[in-house]
Amino acid sequence: MLEREGISASVVNVRFLKPMDEALMAELAAGHRAVVVIEEGVTTGGFGSQLLERIERNRQNGPRVRVMGIPDQFFEHGKREILLEQAGLTTERIVLNAKELLTKGSVYAG
Repeated sequence: MLEREGISASVVNVRFLKPMDEALMAELAAGHRAVVVIEEGVTTGGFGSQLLERIERNRQNGPRVRVMGIPDQFFEHGKREILLEQAGLTTERIVLNAKELLTKGSVYAG
């Protein structure tokens, strides 16, 4: 969807948080002007938080980062697709957040 609008994107599948892939974090921080992190879990303490912490710790003039994931609240059990939609993790919302990040910036998606 982004490519149709002339926006180049990389997709990285971070399979685990520990041990943290420092080379990947450095590449993301240095090689992109914007990073959208999509987490199928609570964002607190996740990959997005660790990426932001690394950028700050190293005083890098890093990319704009937006973290999307499950809010830190109770969710009913249900089908994965329905729960992801309730959390705003649909393709459409992800694309919208990526486009907003490129124009406006911000850290956490609403």
